[in-house]
Amino acid sequence: MDLAPIPAPAAVLPPAERTRSVMAELVEKPDFGLPEGQAFKRLPYRPTLALDYVAQPTFGVGTDRFGTFVGGGTSLFFSDMLGNHIVQASVQASGELKDFVGEFSGAVAYQNRTRRLNWALVLEQVPLRTGSFASGVADVGGGQVALADESIIFRETHRVAAGILSYPLSRAKRVEVSGGFRNIGFHTEQIIDYYDPFSGNFLDERKTTIPSPSGLNLFEGAMAFVHDTSFFGATSPIIGSRYRLEVTPTAGTLNYTGLLADFRAYVMPVRPFTFSVRAMHYGRYGGGGEDPRFTPLFLGYSNLVRGYDVGSFDARECGSAANGSCPVFDQLEGSKMVVGNAEVRFPLLGLFGGNSFYGPFPIEMAFFTDTGVAWTSNQKASFLGGDRDFVTSVGTALRVNVLGFLIAEVDYVHPLDRPRANKSWQWQFNFSPGF
Repeated sequence: MDLAPIPAPAAVLPPAERTRSVMAELVEKPDFGLPEGQAFKRLPYRPTLALDYVAQPTFGVGTDRFGTFVGGGTSLFFSDMLGNHIVQASVQASGELKDFVGEFSGAVAYQNRTRRLNWALVLEQVPLRTGSFASGVADVGGGQVALADESIIFRETHRVAAGILSYPLSRAKRVEVSGGFRNIGFHTEQIIDYYDPFSGNFLDERKTTIPSPSGLNLFEGAMAFVHDTSFFGATSPIIGSRYRLEVTPTAGTLNYTGLLADFRAYVMPVRPFTFSVRAMHYGRYGGGGEDPRFTPLFLGYSNLVRGYDVGSFDARECGSAANGSCPVFDQLEGSKMVVGNAEVRFPLLGLFGGNSFYGPFPIEMAFFTDTGVAWTSNQKASFLGGDRDFVTSVGTALRVNVLGFLIAEVDYVHPLDRPRANKSWQWQFNFSPGF
């Protein structure tokens, strides 16, 4: 009697009988075909710098109350294969053509990260510019009287050679120690615009270089404790916190100590809205901290209190103050300052859904309020019993990440403490990420 074949177990896929493949044998011999280990030479790692990144070169032409100017710049980034050796170089120039030497800004830095204790060397030149305003009546000759708007332009150029040590205590905290030499040079220019007192027509402009203070030679030290758990989005931090506590004793032509306390926090109670706050104090304490050769600290920069930029002031805001002073502008300057900022920021296109936090293009919108006060030892802040009050502004901001090269910000801001601008809104434009 013939018996039917016994079927293969269900767990065995056909065919039931397999022959061993060549591929299976090669998988079991991963070293097949490889040369013997003795054939490789062992050489010590020799770091070689290579160009990693070139920032988009920029060039621009513009005009403001100080005249027509041109500017541009770029930066280069070099490193070795392991990222243990880094060289950064940047250059930027702005101002009138005749001022390019004075307005030249550049820096070269080398950083060594081969060990946990990082160190760096820095050479840089950084020009700073601020000014003051006044108005009055002037005799322009021949018995003719004219209205005069006077602008004083202060240029302060810093040249620095420094060394920096940085030791990380954890992924979020580190200690920094630095020391170096700083030379500060000064240049002052007077610009007077004359107007007909009856018709208001422009008559003439005169520019004069006036005597400037002698330069400063300073030996600086610094120690800082830094904490940072913030997560930076495409245009600004969106979650986490960071702070920096720093003390900078300085000796040489002048003796003083700088103190910095800067706290920032970013909370996202509801995605994708981030509530951001900053509280910052910086001051120069000691006998040399208020030397007239220092350009005063100024609140009106776009990254501090928006709506009080130097170029937005009109001499008519000064009123009829004596001695050519301008109280509405002078209150923004001092040797010490406190600044507070709050923003509600969110990705404008990301609100409409999609898999990306920012949507198809990284655009951030924010509603903000800024406040701050600057003071000196003679003119104290109101919270210290003096007459200097806080100045405040509110507004909205739009930030755009331009192809990863830079972050452009446009502000529509309402300053609340300016006599001629307290009922108006202003536009401001700058290149800066959110605080």
